[in-house]
Amino acid sequence: MNLIEKVESAVNAIGLKFIYFDLLRANNQLNITEIPCVVCIRNPNTQLINAQGNYCEQSDFLLIFCDKMQAGKHSNFQLTSQEVEKIIEGMKNKAVEFIRHVQTGHELMFLTSTRAQKKYEFLDLNVAGYGLDCTIRERVGVCNKI
Repeated sequence: MNLIEKVESAVNAIGLKFIYFDLLRANNQLNITEIPCVVCIRNPNTQLINAQGNYCEQSDFLLIFCDKMQAGKHSNFQLTSQEVEKIIEGMKNKAVEFIRHVQTGHELMFLTSTRAQKKYEFLDLNVAGYGLDCTIRERVGVCNKI
């Protein structure tokens, strides 16, 4: 399994769908994906680290844990600030669950402190959520011994 498949597996383990595209295509994919979900945007500057003969992939990610803010999901009316905060709080809890899953697992690890930020009314679908800006590295990669 490569790094992105391991991240997807960790997201699926906490019960959320996973969207991995650039922001424009992720915006389109949200229209046909079950929500809540995680939108994954990966920095193209991936590194391959030699950890004692074990080549591990490492990359920067923006993981956005999001849910809908529109009619059909919560109400037919404009949401109040408190309703939006409730959605964001729920997605923050899922983000914390993801962090704990990664920290206790054997496949991935966070390399830098994870920066978090609220996200709301972004993209065409009008979703709200919680974003994690982090660097993730495989714990075990590909061994170079033959």
